[in-house]
Amino acid sequence: MPQKKIGSKPKNAKRLRVIDKERHGRWVSHKGVLSGPDMYFRLRLPIGDSARLDITPLVKEAVQEASLDVRLGNWFTVARRTKLKAVELGKKLDEQQLMIGREESFVPNDKSFLIHPGDLVLGSTLEFVGLPGDLMAFVEGKSSLG
Repeated sequence: MPQKKIGSKPKNAKRLRVIDKERHGRWVSHKGVLSGPDMYFRLRLPIGDSARLDITPLVKEAVQEASLDVRLGNWFTVARRTKLKAVELGKKLDEQQLMIGREESFVPNDKSFLIHPGDLVLGSTLEFVGLPGDLMAFVEGKSSLG
């Protein structure tokens, strides 16, 4: 399949939703995975532009060919087993009830955090990612253990 030249008008531009060429000076299709050059283009758009992608703080080496590497932060929420029989989803819960069964932890950079098999842990990233309305993202784990 021939490589699409970045900035050129796609042959099927009438069928694709495109960012306004007059405003941005180039065509960007909304199909498939956003490429590294397209990520950089959207990162450079002015604040307030509806197509702007925001990653703060941005480490340039994090932008890959078709992905963005984010770094694990220091805040973790660990789900703990409780003796709570059930939670009624339609019922309004107070803050204390919401905290039952979970524990929040801050782990300094020089310390380790042990996760046992079967544990559910939610972690924050060091980066804030702001997505425009025409993009979606998902997070996949990456381990140095294999």
